[in-house]
Amino acid sequence: MSRYGEMIRELGLVPCHGILPSGHYCSFNPSDHYMGRTAAGIVHFTDDEATDMVRVQGFLKLCATAFDPTLIDTGQPLWRRIYRHNVAARDIGRRLHRRIPKRHTKFDRSIVKAGVAGVPNSVPLRRQAYDWARQ
Repeated sequence: MSRYGEMIRELGLVPCHGILPSGHYCSFNPSDHYMGRTAAGIVHFTDDEATDMVRVQGFLKLCATAFDPTLIDTGQPLWRRIYRHNVAARDIGRRLHRRIPKRHTKFDRSIVKAGVAGVPNSVPLRRQAYDWARQ
């Protein structure tokens, strides 16, 4: 198994496990490092073994957000944010040779499926999101 710090470095991101690259202590709480946070190009995450799939899924979403902060743009409909975030996390997982089982995205898929129910196919990403949610 690999560690989160190794995966962060493999992606080309900067890890913070309580001490910043400058050598100063990080101002975020330890709970922020456990749950994960990204700010100013630095991924704040504890350097544990990556064994818990739910935590790995959150980590992949965090790294996806570090690459593309627009994934959490609140100006988009919820279904689009969830879809884009999951697809970006899947792509990060492929780069790290990690795969999240579909059962861990079941809740997200149900939200996306319900969110696109009354949306016409002409809306951008609607069809792709619906196809992803049906898998």
